[in-house]
Amino acid sequence: MFYLEWDKTRVPVKLTTNDVEKVMQGIDAAVKSGKEQEAGFYYSAASFYLDQNKDLPQALKWVDQAIEKNPKAYFMQFKKAQILAQMGNKKEAIAAAEKSIEILKASPNPDESAIGASRALIDSLR
Repeated sequence: MFYLEWDKTRVPVKLTTNDVEKVMQGIDAAVKSGKEQEAGFYYSAASFYLDQNKDLPQALKWVDQAIEKNPKAYFMQFKKAQILAQMGNKKEAIAAAEKSIEILKASPNPDESAIGASRALIDSLR
């Protein structure tokens, strides 16, 4: 909400958009097309649903599909941990965050900030 003001007059102006619905419709259309999607699509769809706190069980299915297509992507395991944590599945969330750390440590140059983020999530769930 913002206000337009001039002289002694103040008028509230409320702007609304339907961006969330449009994105959800786009995701739904892509899924219903029957066309196999790339890992990035499923990851992005899961991330969007998590960010919007929408249908988290569906977000979990999508992140699992992304992981199946790209099992060495630590950030997908971390996203899975975040979704599970939001769903209240602490034990599974911790396991996914630990898997993220495992993948990171196996790389030649582990991203310490990503490891720290996973550890922070684990600590918040204990």
